[in-house]
Amino acid sequence: MDRETYVAIKNVIKNELKITREDIIEIIREEVRKEIPRFLSNTYKDEGIKQLIDTLIARKIDDALKNKLTDGVSAAIRKVFDENYSMQIIKK
Repeated sequence: MDRETYVAIKNVIKNELKITREDIIEIIREEVRKEIPRFLSNTYKDEGIKQLIDTLIARKIDDALKNKLTDGVSAAIRKVFDENYSMQIIKK
């Protein structure tokens, strides 16, 4: 789609239909909310896809936990280093 066509369509939506960007976002959110349960019920009928989705979700949760723990350990190490060694560097 070229720029002129895009601008023309955008102007019709905005000026003649009186639909704002926020209206479009809300309409899309409502439709997605309606479609997700239907999609999941259809998807989960196939056991292979169910297993794949469960595995992907488990991996994402595992990665998030590892990152959270790693961030926490890094912060703790940084704090100990700052407290113990930065003072020695300043004193010398």
